[in-house]
Amino acid sequence: MNRAIEIETQRLQELQEIRVVADTLDILSQEHQEKLKTLEQDIISKRETLEKEITIRRKEWQKEQAEYEEQLQAYNDLLAKDRQQEQEESQYKLKTTRKINTDNYEAIKRQRQ
Repeated sequence: MNRAIEIETQRLQELQEIRVVADTLDILSQEHQEKLKTLEQDIISKRETLEKEITIRRKEWQKEQAEYEEQLQAYNDLLAKDRQQEQEESQYKLKTTRKINTDNYEAIKRQRQ
C-alpha cells in the first residue's frame, strides 16, 4: 500500500511538472504571438509610411517634371521667336541690299544714257 501511495505521489508530482511545463509553454506561446503581432503592426506601419513617402516623392517628381517641361517649352518658343526674327532681319537686309544695288545699277544705267 505504501508503495502504491509512493507511486501515485510520484505520478502526481510528474503530472504537476507537466502542468507547469504546459503552462510555461502556453505563456511563451502567448508572448510569442504578442511579439509577432507587434512586429506585424510595425511592418504595416512602416509600409504605410513608405507608401506615403513614395506618393509624396512621385508628386514632387511630377511637379518638377511639369515645371521643367514648361520651362523647356518657354525656351523653345523664345528660341523659335528669336530665329524667326533673325531670319526676317536677314531677309530684310538682303532685300534692302538688293534694292540698293538695283537702284545704284539703274542710276548708273540712266547716267550712261
